[in-house]
Amino acid sequence: MRSLITLLMLLVCTSTPAKELDFSNVPYWYKAKLVRVIDGDSYVLDVDLGLGVHKEEKCRLLGVDTPEIFGVKKDSKGYERGMAAKRYVQKVLDLQSEYFWIRTHWDRRGKYGRLLVDVYVVIMGKEYELQKLLITNDFE
Repeated sequence: MRSLITLLMLLVCTSTPAKELDFSNVPYWYKAKLVRVIDGDSYVLDVDLGLGVHKEEKCRLLGVDTPEIFGVKKDSKGYERGMAAKRYVQKVLDLQSEYFWIRTHWDRRGKYGRLLVDVYVVIMGKEYELQKLLITNDFE
């Protein structure tokens, strides 16, 4: 038994050091409340940072590109689809009782400085990723 312990100690002491840990893709999870929907993939959220600290952030849904409602003709089909996506997101996020969850990726920001997020909602007791709901309902 004593030789086994000695062998284990020797292995631990002489093993090569672990590689430096890379946390660049580690997500952060936050509670959030909707302040307003800008368009189908951009929102202003009240993000709960913990310990009673809240921050209002402009966020962009990661991995989804809904039709634009700004810079397009209001009588165009693209504008109609963009407004439909906006209304859909508004309804889904309004269904959340108090808050919903967002996941950031190392606080990455997009082209316009918006925080890139995944949004998770609960509808009738089941969890959904908002990106998948938008894609499933043909808003991308």
